[in-house]
Amino acid sequence: MANKELEDGNTEKAKELFQRGRKYGTRGEWVYYILKNKEASEKLTKTLESLGPLD
Repeated sequence: MANKELEDGNTEKAKELFQRGRKYGTRGEWVYYILKNKEASEKLTKTLESLGPLD
């Protein structure tokens, strides 16, 4: 969801959603296991890193 908000230009909402996910234990290493696509997971990881650390 944070990625979608960031793409839509809602940076503050994206940061809020990113921080909420981190608070509940979401980690960057999970991205590939959820998407099962290396290219998509690398793109998403790179985008989310602009909001903060993933690990």
